[in-house]
Order: sequence, then C-alpha cells, then structure tokens
Amino acid sequence: MDEELLIKYIVGETDAKEQELVNKWLQESSNHQKELGRLKRIWEESKKISLHELPDAEMAWEKFKMKRSQQEKVQVKPLNTSRFLMYKVAAAVILVTSIALMLFVYQQKPIQLNAAQEIHKAVLPDGSKVVLNRNSSLSYQDFDNSERLVNLHHGEAFFDVKPDKTKPFIIDAQGVKIKVLGTSFNVKQRDTITEVIVESGLVSVTRGKDMVKLKAGEKVFISTNSPYLLKQENTDLLFRYYSKQVLIADNTPLWRVVEVLNEKYQTKIVIQNPQLKNAKLNATFKDESLDEILGVIAATFNARITKVDQQQIIISLKE
Repeated sequence: MDEELLIKYIVGETDAKEQELVNKWLQESSNHQKELGRLKRIWEESKKISLHELPDAEMAWEKFKMKRSQQEKVQVKPLNTSRFLMYKVAAAVILVTSIALMLFVYQQKPIQLNAAQEIHKAVLPDGSKVVLNRNSSLSYQDFDNSERLVNLHHGEAFFDVKPDKTKPFIIDAQGVKIKVLGTSFNVKQRDTITEVIVESGLVSVTRGKDMVKLKAGEKVFISTNSPYLLKQENTDLLFRYYSKQVLIADNTPLWRVVEVLNEKYQTKIVIQNPQLKNAKLNATFKDESLDEILGVIAATFNARITKVDQQQIIISLKE
C-alpha cells in the first residue's frame, strides 16, 4: 500500500474511494493493521515533539509554505485542490520520515501493560498473545532487534508465543530468564517466588549460571532464598483459571483448589479440618459464581460453609 495514501487516511484527507481501498487493505492481513498502527504512533509522537527538535522537518514545512505563497501570488485562479493536497501529503511524508529517524536514533520508551482489578489481554508486535492476571505488570520495547524481550515486573501472565526461529522470545522475571521460540506457558512472579508452567512446546529457564529445560506438563520453582531451580511435574490445570476462564479440578486436593479460589475471588477461605485439605475434587467450573462453587464443594464432601464476613470463609465437616 502506498505510504502517501496511508498518511492521507490518517489525517482524514481520503475520499470515499480511497477510504474503501485502505479499509479493504486493512482487512487482508493483521500485518497491514500493524503497519497503519506504526504510522499512527509516529504521527501522534510528532504532536508531542517541539519543532526546534526537528530542524529538517521544520525546514521542509517552511519551504512548502513559501512555495505555496509564491504560487498564490502568480496565479489568478485558486490553487488546485488536488495539487495542494499533493504538497500537503509530501510535507507530511517528510515530517513523518524525520520523526521515524528520530525515534530510531533515540531509544523508544518501553510500552507498559498493566492489569489492576481486571484481567488484561493483548497482542504483542510479533503477533504473540499475552493474558495478564489481576495486579500484574509487564513492559516491552520494539521487537525489531535480534530478540523479543518482555519484562514481567510483578504478577502473573500467560503467553502464547508466535514461532520465529530467527528471534527468540525472552521473558525477564526479576532476573529469571525464560527463553522460547514458539510455545505457550504461564509465568507467575510473587514476592520471592517465580513459577513457570509449560502448556505446550519447550522452554528454557535460566537464573545466573543455572538452567533447566521444560516440556509440556512440567514446571519449575525459583526462590530468591534458594540457589536451586526446582523442576517438577505439573499436577493440575488450575493455572488456566484466568487465561482460559475455566477452573478445572481433576482429582485435585481441596487445599490446592481453595488456594486458587482465594486468588481468583480475593477471599480468605480456610479449611478447618485437616482431613478435608487432601480430599480430592473432580469438577469443572466455567461461569459459576463463588457461592455456586462452594455449594458443589459442600455437597461433594458433606461440608459446612460458614461466611464470617465478605472475605473470610470457613469450610468444615458437618458434625
């Protein structure tokens, strides 16, 4: 697609036929949408930068205005609209190019993704998908370099990485490096513990000089208080509760289910009886409320549910 036409589209100068042409082009590929988004970001950046920071762009614009002024003095007829538009687009191209060069020279600020009380889904520049759990934050920069680097500052995120053998996908979670080419996995970083669970593909996890490789169905725990990378088999699918919006208990101990319920609903559920903690639950919950889930637990284990307040809930065996 001609870049001048895209700039006309951005500044609102396209006619109906041109607009239809651009819209059709955008629907053909997600890469086309990314290209338009890139030009839009550059255009928006131009509004934030003072003209004295862009001497070449300023000179081009001033020359354009001078030439236009001279033509208006010579011509009796009004300046042809299409010709004027051509000059305007040409000047815009010069301005955009200057800003693009400036953004290339000066390091682009990282893009921040934050999830407060809502789960946040996003598509990264390479087409990889990420789901941020509540109270989580990550950032990334341009993926045009030799690697695709994402920084997970805190919280939890599920990644579905688009394969690219030439550019490994790397996540830095407080010094823990997770490297992949194309796979899906969950990263959880809370306080002093980092956990990585692989759903598909292969992942290498590194801290300092230590490294482990994980395949689907495996996980690793890394603690800042321990020098070891603890690799284990992943025994449940409860990590999917926020990314897939489904809570699957497959012969899962009740203590583990309650642990996830407390995360999901921000509650303080306590299992009062020790024998209940390891009782196994088999159930799948998708759209059920917390009360409905607790009702299933009560019916399955002949348990009593006592609500102390809005957050604190006690599960105990009936006498």
